[in-house]
Amino acid sequence: MKITELSIKRTTIPVVIFTLLALGGIYSYSLLNKELAPNIEMPINVVMTVYPGAAPAEVESSVTKNVEEAVSALEGIDKMNSYSFESVSAVIVYYKDGIDADMSLQECERKVNAIRSKLPENCKDPQFLKFDMNMLPVMEIAVNSNIPEKEFYDIVDKEFKTRLSQVKGVAQISITGGNQREIEIKANAQKLEQYGISLLQVKQAIQASNVDFPTGKVNDENTKLIVRLAGKFENLDQIRNQIVGASKDGSTIKLSDVAAVVDGARKATKMARINGQPAIGLSIQKQTDGNAVEISEDVRLILADFEKEYAQQNIKFTIASDLSEFTQQAIEGVMLDLVFAIILVSITMLLFLHTFRNLLFIFISIPTSIISTFTFFWIFGFSLNLMTLLAMSIVVGVIVDDAIVVLENIYRHLELGKTRWQASIDAIKEIGITVTSITIVLVAVFLPIGLTSGMAGQMLRSFSLVIVISILVSLLVSFTLVPLLTSRFGK
Repeated sequence: MKITELSIKRTTIPVVIFTLLALGGIYSYSLLNKELAPNIEMPINVVMTVYPGAAPAEVESSVTKNVEEAVSALEGIDKMNSYSFESVSAVIVYYKDGIDADMSLQECERKVNAIRSKLPENCKDPQFLKFDMNMLPVMEIAVNSNIPEKEFYDIVDKEFKTRLSQVKGVAQISITGGNQREIEIKANAQKLEQYGISLLQVKQAIQASNVDFPTGKVNDENTKLIVRLAGKFENLDQIRNQIVGASKDGSTIKLSDVAAVVDGARKATKMARINGQPAIGLSIQKQTDGNAVEISEDVRLILADFEKEYAQQNIKFTIASDLSEFTQQAIEGVMLDLVFAIILVSITMLLFLHTFRNLLFIFISIPTSIISTFTFFWIFGFSLNLMTLLAMSIVVGVIVDDAIVVLENIYRHLELGKTRWQASIDAIKEIGITVTSITIVLVAVFLPIGLTSGMAGQMLRSFSLVIVISILVSLLVSFTLVPLLTSRFGK
């Protein structure tokens, strides 16, 4: 074959090509994201609407039906499910394969906002969600301490959560459990009736006084100052002294006259425990292109710093789950399998061909094929996950196969008394079509899998394309690098 003759006669060409591919593979490997599964975009949108205090029947008639009518005009809808609960409406839209989930979410948001006026006045703004595998937390952490509960929650929310949110690749951190501080105003019904004041008046008076907004500007020749009205409550006494009305004789009625102001805690709706002990839970979600392993490493370093900083408060972090551990173990396991495969093939070649030169050829050709494949990982945007690693494990046998067949046939021609150059060229000419046809058959099997659509296609695309790329790279190595080595060093 011409490519083999060119490789033997112009040795710099294959050497430069595979050197670049190998170096590119090593560099690309350091850039690849490490994930548990491939990134799968499911064409599913969810519209969540909160209608406080409404019964399920009222939610359905006032909210759910209006949202359904709005989103039903979207293109590419496969089916739509609606659920009406107490105070909550959920409309789930399933799209057909090939629909861009991001574009459909924007269109869905535009349609619903257009009918916002038809929804009840006290209804909250609808929330639009896109179903994504990255919604699952990559880490779940429990925090314990002997600090008072409300103070402890503020530390977790304002310090721990803020610092962890700055880690590269982190999308969102959710807090579960704990007692969050809340200022409670407990109205006395008898006193409200006595003074003739309603709860609505109390609410409006507090809202009108607890404000902070710009009121204008003061300009002179050199400066411009912005004037703000700072009216936020700073302590409980200011709230208690808030005027909520006036009596018949003209005297003012303070909030403390009709209600008790308590520095309490918000009623907990979720609870977190670790080893039977109460705790505050932190769930960390990563971005779509985030590296789960790097996020886990960075978070662990930050948690260690926090434990040292708050050693006197006895703050302890316990990692309840970490998906990156399984991912890292899978990556290390596959790499170990690849090393064992190279060693076993080298020993096999030594036993059958009785020469240590074959060890050198195997240690060069097979690792070159594997490492070069990582260059295409980066080009096609693949990550190191269970599917791509499984593909690498499966394809090792094929990579080894091509090199063994070519190398064995070259040595057969050497035994016939031919020169190293002539034996390398004649051997490829003799079995080149056979090796190529075997490779094409494997490509024909796996390539269509990578072209399928839907969720199955997204899951298997990287798996099939990694196999195809690895097979083609191994074929190129067996037709260029292996004959080059035998033509120079074969014996």
